[in-house]
Amino acid sequence: MFSKISRYRALDDVVTTDADGRRLSSRALRVAAVATGQFTHTIADADRLDQLATRYYQQPRNWWRICDANPEILSPQELLGAEPVVTYRCDISPGAGIPNLLRALTEMVGVSRAVLDGEATVVVTFNRLNLTMPDLAATMLAHGFTASAAKQIGRTGKQIVIPPNITG
Repeated sequence: MFSKISRYRALDDVVTTDADGRRLSSRALRVAAVATGQFTHTIADADRLDQLATRYYQQPRNWWRICDANPEILSPQELLGAEPVVTYRCDISPGAGIPNLLRALTEMVGVSRAVLDGEATVVVTFNRLNLTMPDLAATMLAHGFTASAAKQIGRTGKQIVIPPNITG
C-alpha cells in the first residue's frame, strides 16, 4: 500500500517466480528519469535535501528529484557532504619521518587513506564515526609533527543539478 502522493503508487504490479518456484508479487522498478537540470545550486554547510526541495519545488518530499538529477553521487548524505567518511587536509611541520607518520595514520581503525600532498600537507580520509580530527592530530604530535587547523574537503561550495519542477 502506497500513499496517494507516492511516486511508486502508479507503478504496475509484477508477478515473478523465484528459484524455488514460489510466485512473488512486487511493484515494477521505478526507472529514474533522465533529468536535465535547468540550473544548479551551490551547496552550503547547512543545506538539507528536504529544505532544498521545499525551496525549489514547494514540497519537501521531492528531495529524491535532486538525487536522481545527480547520479554520480551515490547517497543523499554524500550529496550534501554529510557522509560518515570524510577527508581532511592538514598542514604539518616539515621533518623526517613522514613515511612513518603516514603508516601510523593508515593503521588507525577508521582511516582508509593518508597521503602526502606537496611537501608538508597531509590528506586523510577517515570514518568520523570511529575517529575525530583531534585523534589524528594527537597521532601526528606523537610522531613529532605539529598540525595546523585541518580543513574538511567536501561538497560545500560545489554545485549540484536542480532539475525542472515537472510533475508526473
